[in-house]
Amino acid sequence: PVLIDWEEARQQAVPCWDVVHFVFQKLVLIERRAPRVVFKEMLSFLSSTKMDQLMVKSGWKGFERLLFASYLVAMATEDDHAHSILTLILESSD
Repeated sequence: PVLIDWEEARQQAVPCWDVVHFVFQKLVLIERRAPRVVFKEMLSFLSSTKMDQLMVKSGWKGFERLLFASYLVAMATEDDHAHSILTLILESSD
């Protein structure tokens, strides 16, 4: 079996945001990583082989930056940590 989290099974929800949120909060709040490090580690994680099957099934494969940016845009109004990292992802081509 393959588990896919579809955000409370709501049609308008964004799949994979829970995974992004979990890893992002760990990097920022627990490990207290710098914004540039969080940016690189999140994109590396989302592009990793362990995430490959979920990214394909959810439709995000090849759009990892957009997934992370969409999460940050949604969080930017609630979470101060998101502002600086959102700027990095939108200004960077890495």
